[in-house]
Amino acid sequence: MRKEQYGQNEIDLLFKTIVMLNLTYGLSVYGAYERDLNTVQNFLNRRHKRRYLSVPLNVKDVMHTQDKKLFSKARALTYHPLNEIQPGPKPQQYNLRRMVCLRPEINTERRFKSTFVNRLIFEQNLL
Repeated sequence: MRKEQYGQNEIDLLFKTIVMLNLTYGLSVYGAYERDLNTVQNFLNRRHKRRYLSVPLNVKDVMHTQDKKLFSKARALTYHPLNEIQPGPKPQQYNLRRMVCLRPEINTERRFKSTFVNRLIFEQNLL
């Protein structure tokens, strides 16, 4: 494309519309495994090095924005399939001994907190 005299803005736009759409489509699923995220991050680093991207992208930042978009879409539509697996608001708030208990202590970081719904709950505190 550079031989055809395309500018960096046009190359960025083409990369984001073709490649990034395919990456972000399944990124919420890939977010459960760190090694898959490292593979995607290495791919993005190579694309930046070869000047397909003008700014470096962080896969975790892209994943967090994609999670927020998916969460807001799932909340807005009552018939969305993700509504069935999202926990709803608790009907009663307990305030024992003047301490607010927001979430349980989880020691398994790798698998439990890395899934889509738990990532929304524990990292972004969206629910």
